Amino acid sequence: MSSLEVNVQEPGSSALTLWTEFNSLFLMSNIDKGYVSRRTDTGRKLTFGNGLIGVQPTPGSTVFVTSLVTNGAEGNVIAGSISDGERIYVQTLAGLNQVVNYEVTNTSAAFGGEDEESLEEVRRNSIASLTALNRLVTGGDYENIDVIVSGSPIAQNSLPVLKRSDLQVNEINLFSGILFGSGATEIDNLVPTRNAVFNLSPGTTKIYRDDLITIGDSQYYNIFDISINLLNTVGEYEYIIFEVEVIPALETSYASTFDIYTDKLEVIRSGTQGIFKLHYKSTESTADLAKCEMLTKSSGSVKTMTNDSTGGYFIYTFDPYTDIPSGEQTYEFTVSDPTNFPVATYSNKVTFRRDLSTYMRSNLVDATTIIVYDVPVIEKEYYDSINKRDFELEVLQLLISSMDLSSNKMLTDFTNIKFTNTYGLLQNLTLNETTVSDIVDIVTTVPGTCSVGDRFIFSPLSGNVEHQDNIIKCIDSTNITFIYEEATADTIAYVTNKGAKYIFSERGWITLPEYTIPLKLEIEVFRDVTYSGTLTDTVRTTVFEAFQDRFGTNATIYRSEIIDVVQEIEGVSHCRLRKPETSIFFNFDLKDLTEEQLLRYGPEYIFFKEEDITVRVI
Repeated sequence: MSSLEVNVQEPGSSALTLWTEFNSLFLMSNIDKGYVSRRTDTGRKLTFGNGLIGVQPTPGSTVFVTSLVTNGAEGNVIAGSISDGERIYVQTLAGLNQVVNYEVTNTSAAFGGEDEESLEEVRRNSIASLTALNRLVTGGDYENIDVIVSGSPIAQNSLPVLKRSDLQVNEINLFSGILFGSGATEIDNLVPTRNAVFNLSPGTTKIYRDDLITIGDSQYYNIFDISINLLNTVGEYEYIIFEVEVIPALETSYASTFDIYTDKLEVIRSGTQGIFKLHYKSTESTADLAKCEMLTKSSGSVKTMTNDSTGGYFIYTFDPYTDIPSGEQTYEFTVSDPTNFPVATYSNKVTFRRDLSTYMRSNLVDATTIIVYDVPVIEKEYYDSINKRDFELEVLQLLISSMDLSSNKMLTDFTNIKFTNTYGLLQNLTLNETTVSDIVDIVTTVPGTCSVGDRFIFSPLSGNVEHQDNIIKCIDSTNITFIYEEATADTIAYVTNKGAKYIFSERGWITLPEYTIPLKLEIEVFRDVTYSGTLTDTVRTTVFEAFQDRFGTNATIYRSEIIDVVQEIEGVSHCRLRKPETSIFFNFDLKDLTEEQLLRYGPEYIFFKEEDITVRVI
């Protein structure tokens, strides 16, 4: 619901009286004609006064309620999908109403539409706001930052990580996923981001937006310009626009009959230049002589734009773009006819560049090479496939224009906004702590010599051997005597001679794996002989829906849970889970990580899609 209007018609009267909405009955005096609107499980309840607190309508009155309701999240449609509008009339000189014929289309995707909060969301968000008092102090407050800092683009599943810093302040790295688009589910909109570690040659002073870095098998773009400050061992961030396209807002129409109007503003960075292109349409033969002045409101600077009649643009180029004021700026464009008589004034708010030092930086180490940590990057393949102008407007412009945490955090804290690792290698499993004492080696035969306390993994080359995959421990070095311990699923051990951690799984002992995000599932399903239906799609859909609500930052998914879900599907006799080979879990504590590990650490968003599930029916 976007608005509510309540009118009351007294008995026997034809007049309607508009009543005022109040947040509480106790805010009304005895002469206020007001009401309070409250959501219920079934709709809305209106409460009027009682004569002492607020006026009570006369018994028998008729109450007219007019509500405007939006499409909510369903209104986030793609570009070009809106093709009609409301009927518009114009009055002719003869005093007749005539229908106006016009065409309409949305040149950019619609975004920002949200469904009204459910009652459960209202309760949860109210508790978060009440306990935090709009201050980011505790870990729980930071996890609810999307509630406390209203209007921010920070998604749910935010995770604060306290990282060590040389700057004598608490550095709270707030990792969050970012969303873009209007897919069927949140994970369809999840942007493939990571926090990269850049290794630079000595003397490097800058990392530029769109610089590439390879992580695993994928390439990623840097998102912001970063200046290397070796004195303070910190990377300082600045946002520089790529390009955006917005619709100018009509501010003033003047008494002119010259037919010209603007329908879009393009703001583009090209090398060291900043280009403003205001597109116009006109039926006038002298449109190529029309003029436009561009006013930067904050500075009062006025620029005369060039009329490029070939493309229908008024253009002004800042060279260098550092002449453009930093931060969100309001620009006004006054279009005039060839005689300099103004036709209309339009305005737009755009951020061309902005210093991000209040909420984004990177720690760096200056050694034989310069190492810059926690650089937010976006997958190249994904970024090259999307509408970059829409992404710039709906994600980056929104982020930098709304993320001001200065009034919401403790003065001693530096809140560092970073992006969660949403795609690529799942690396944090390798940080998991061992669950048993260290192992000397993996052996195929029982050792001929040992020291008391030595432990080995017994893994003969041929299968089905007694004590296969047991941990054997030397208890007598003279008589070479061992005891055998059976390993349980997800047991983690460090094997000294291999220099690696191993985990026990259905396939025996394997090196602690690095999976990919999204996770890949491979399931073998054995069909019940009495079942005649298809199972492949059913298994995919059932498994996805069973785990969808649990996807999130550092989420845990156990193999046994996946198997249990599949076993309950009608027509499944039994199943075998081929991948993932181990459960997905995280048992490490950040305070136990080395400084280098902590600097490199980034939380990971654990999820999979239906298309990531391979099902083989037997």
